[in-house]
Amino acid sequence: MVERRPQKEGNKRGESILAQEFVETILTAARENMKEHGSLVPALFLHLESGERVIFSLRLPGTPEEKQAYFTALGLSIRLAGQRIHEALFVSEAWYVEVREEGAAFDVAPSQHPERKEVISIAGRNAQRTRLTFLLQPFSRDSQNQPVFEPLILAQYNAPVDTGYQPVGLIDHLFAKTHEEPGTTPSLS
Repeated sequence: MVERRPQKEGNKRGESILAQEFVETILTAARENMKEHGSLVPALFLHLESGERVIFSLRLPGTPEEKQAYFTALGLSIRLAGQRIHEALFVSEAWYVEVREEGAAFDVAPSQHPERKEVISIAGRNAQRTRLTFLLQPFSRDSQNQPVFEPLILAQYNAPVDTGYQPVGLIDHLFAKTHEEPGTTPSLS
């Protein structure tokens, strides 16, 4: 399922993994990985309330529903192990389609859209959902199928979250609460 590599941190309040310096280090490593291997293995970086930092290499299932369940189960297993996630950062390859008109809707999935672009996506948030990081690094491929990185489309580092509309991504499912009634099995929401 995942490969776990813990990294102890002495200070519980250590530097945020949502901070620009940390995220740019991860982006640099992701670019190098893309150049060397041609693709990127999805990874999850966690900063636990204990101060421990953990990296998971992920093998994601195919459908959006299965991915949501995967992240929910991973978050639940961390809580059942007695840990609490302080911050999480998810790094993956994704498809991006530029929205040209306000309120435009797509009839096809981004992966099937004729104007899609490949991106390295880095998305993160804290447990309270008061801070977020979001970065999109577009790239094309040259004649040898090597990535050619373009300027960042979006880069927000450890930004305060607006109290208005907030989109939900896979990382939010790590923080999903479970409901447990006496005499029943925990259910996920």
